[in-house]
Amino acid sequence: SYRAAPADTNVASKYLAVYSKTKTAYIQFYGRAKASESQRTNETEMLLDPAESLDEQLLVVGSAELPDSGPIEKDVWETTERYWDQVTSQVAPTLVQIAADGPRPSRYPMDLRRGFAADASHLAQLRTLARELYVDTIHWSVMGDSRKAQDATLALLPLQDSLADEPLLISQFVRIAILAIGIESLECVVNRATLTDDDLQRLQERFGQALPPLKDGRILDVAMRGECAMGIA
Repeated sequence: SYRAAPADTNVASKYLAVYSKTKTAYIQFYGRAKASESQRTNETEMLLDPAESLDEQLLVVGSAELPDSGPIEKDVWETTERYWDQVTSQVAPTLVQIAADGPRPSRYPMDLRRGFAADASHLAQLRTLARELYVDTIHWSVMGDSRKAQDATLALLPLQDSLADEPLLISQFVRIAILAIGIESLECVVNRATLTDDDLQRLQERFGQALPPLKDGRILDVAMRGECAMGIA
């Protein structure tokens, strides 16, 4: 049931290529932070790993929390903006463009003949991309560009939909997790951006179509069939 997708139109390969670029930018970001910290203090005086210090002041990707409304703490915003400039801004436009290109067939490179030992490493990569779109949403919401904030949020829906046919429970759980990130991103847009009635209608319609109608099956049906088949095998 997990059909092959033509290589030239397989959206899964596009997402994996974006993740590769994200990983490179992410490593460079933390590398620069470590080098900068080393210049300011001797290694013997460094009590905190620069990565740990950054994470405490980084929204979504780190552990800093985004308030529902009101100003974002200055240090947190500056760190998140630096991350957006060096990482998110390098990959989010491509994710938005993939979404704008419309529905495409999708199949990730995994060998289901291995059963429960199948390599599903792409799932963590998709969650990483989802967080990048959330950071992009925060950036544009605060900067006052509601259209780009909406585009970043709506780009989460094709991302989760790329897992729609993957017959593993963990795959569908990750799909649900990406949808949860989408809901948080949507809340950010509504709370922090200035939206028109048309904007709200657009968001409502797109999120209303995020999952198929119940009459067409439940989100976990495809996973249960796959898991049963692998269990029997």
